[in-house]
Amino acid sequence: MNAARVIEGEVIAYLGSYGRPEHLRGTPAEALESLCFSTSPNMGDHGWTRVGKATVTVEIVDEKSIFENKVASLRAEKAQVMAKATAEATEIERKIQTLLAITFEGEAA
Repeated sequence: MNAARVIEGEVIAYLGSYGRPEHLRGTPAEALESLCFSTSPNMGDHGWTRVGKATVTVEIVDEKSIFENKVASLRAEKAQVMAKATAEATEIERKIQTLLAITFEGEAA
């Protein structure tokens, strides 16, 4: 089994494009939830507002867990894509049925 890998470094803290300064006034957990972190100094170009810097420590999980998490993430993404496609197909079918109903009503009259 691999020993846990630890990564430490400095990052820039940003308020996301939909965040507002008052979001930072809550509890530490609430404030952290409203922040985004990046090593890029250019996130302001994407609507983020720089609010400070942070030192982060990340304990990387074992590789098996990383792969399991990635598979779970891809399965969730697949489910969203399929749900959206099903909804769009249902809407198209509704339009088809509406057109067919109009056509048959016209023929019967």
